[in-house]
Amino acid sequence: MAEATAPFLVFGFAVSSPSSARQALYSASLGLPGRVDQHREGLIKGFTSRYGVTRLVHFEMFGDMIGAIARERPLKKCGNDE
Repeated sequence: MAEATAPFLVFGFAVSSPSSARQALYSASLGLPGRVDQHREGLIKGFTSRYGVTRLVHFEMFGDMIGAIARERPLKKCGNDE
């Protein structure tokens, strides 16, 4: 299998549920443009479509998935501490 050459990303989408004001959903992925389209069009079933996760609010680029996941974990933890 060939290695991916695109940058790995950590990104956050705003959660627009009234009960989740000022919260974000963070994830690590290889393809940001595709993920943004999936969220905007409501193509991802479950949490993202249920809570209207459509607006990108943050992203960071990394050279490998290990670095992206290492950054994603504290972002997710920070959001759960509130």
